[in-house]
This record gives sequence, C-alpha cells and structure tokens, in this order.
Amino acid sequence: MKNFNDEIENIGKLSNLAPIFDGIVNEQKYKNSDIKLMWILKDANSTGEDESYDLREAINTLKRDYGVRKDWEKTFNNIIYVTNGILNDAEWEDIPYPKDEPNTVDILQNIAYINIKKVGGGAKSNDKEINDHYQKHKKLLLEQIEEFNPDVVIFGNTYHYFKDDLKLNEMNIFGSCHATIKENRIYLSAYHPNARMKQKVYFDDIMTAYKAFKKVSQNVYSNKTFEKDILKITDHMDLLANNIDVMISKLTNAQKFEKAADMRTLKKNVIKAMEILNKEIN
Repeated sequence: MKNFNDEIENIGKLSNLAPIFDGIVNEQKYKNSDIKLMWILKDANSTGEDESYDLREAINTLKRDYGVRKDWEKTFNNIIYVTNGILNDAEWEDIPYPKDEPNTVDILQNIAYINIKKVGGGAKSNDKEINDHYQKHKKLLLEQIEEFNPDVVIFGNTYHYFKDDLKLNEMNIFGSCHATIKENRIYLSAYHPNARMKQKVYFDDIMTAYKAFKKVSQNVYSNKTFEKDILKITDHMDLLANNIDVMISKLTNAQKFEKAADMRTLKKNVIKAMEILNKEIN
C-alpha cells in the first residue's frame, strides 16, 4: 500500500518547512482490521511539535506507563475512546481509562491518521492557512483517502475543507456530530478531539451517528460491490466456457456430433451472457 512519503517530503522542500509524515499507523493491523477507520485533522500543531517527524511512529509510541504521552493526551484521549468504540463495538463504560489501563492506547495501531497541513512550524494554524494548504494539496489528500480505502472517515473539524470535492449527501445531525454515507463508506463530521466539551458527549455523539449509518451500510449494495460481484460471476463463466470446449473436443472425438453441437450452442449462450454482464460495468 502506498505511503506517500515522497509527496509529503516534497511539500516540505517546496515550503522550506519540516515535513510531517502521516498515514496508516501499522499497515498489517490496518489491513487485518474488520473496520478500517481513518481520522483527518488539521495540522501537527495540535501535537505541540514543529520539527520533522513521522506521525505514524509517534502514534505507535504514545503509550506510557501512565497512559498517553503527556503533551499529546488532550487530543488523543478522545481519539482512543472513539476508536475503541468503533473498532471493538464498545460502550463508554466498557473502555478503560488509559491511565488505568495503558494497553487501551494500542487500538491506535489499527487506524489511518492524516493532517491537511503536511508541515510543521509556526504558531497554531488559522482557518485561512489550513484552507490554503488544502487547496494546494487536495489531490494528495484525496489520494490518501482513496488509497487507504477506509470504511469510516472521521473529520476532526475538517469536513468543510473537503465538502465541495467529496460531493457527499446531505449530513444528518446527531448532536455535535454530523454524518452521511456514500458508496458504503461512513463519513462523520465531528469536533476536533481536543474541543472544549465533555469527553463522554464527544464519544456518544460520534457513536450514535456511526451506529445509525452502520445499519444503513448493511443494507447498501454499492456500485463497487456490484462490480466485484459481476467480475466474480464472469470469472466463473469464463471457466465454464473453457470446460465446455473440453467437452466439445471429447464429444467430437467420440463422434457424438449432436451432443457436441448442443454444447456449442450452450457456449454461445454463456459468451452472450458474459457480454451482457460486462456491459453493466463498462
């Protein structure tokens, strides 16, 4: 799976600022996860660091004996809770507080995490600066979403930058979280995880939105799924056509010409059916 390191490094060179690498925290665990979850935030300033570093490695080493690394816990405590809720189908009361059970932090190894602003440096970014970065690098950002192919995307006060390009359905409101679904992917527009609100409210609103659209997604037959099913059928039919050829050869050698003719007719019908199915996806 592509990691986009070269593209992010190039952004750093062009802006003369330190690149902040992001993406899938642990590729194997992400691939093996039943639900692929992606967080999209604004910039690395929320982590309090300006020098170049790899956000994936940083998240992998967030865990401490006392829970989460001190200067990152305000942002990541909410991310840990919500990620546990979605990936483990857990309720708030069932998720241990990281300070009490540091292993709770390990769930972050299953996610993809990207920022709009791919470089560090400077004071906390304002909306105009983040929007400038989005407009300059939206091709990369949209490619990251496409490549990582998440089942659930959580925007941490970042959806408004992507809105015009993603062209999603109208968002439904669930308290502080707005949500919709497209092509069987759930999109959740939440506050920044470091927002001034009760952690449980942040968690509950996102989980309510997610569960509502999870029910919808289970009944959605997306175009991508339809195309995959068509390809599976045509693969089987191609094998069937080859097997019919073998039968025709055997029947001809055995001088059973009428049955061989019947098999030729059957093969023509199989090929015709394959052509009809291929038109559905072309």
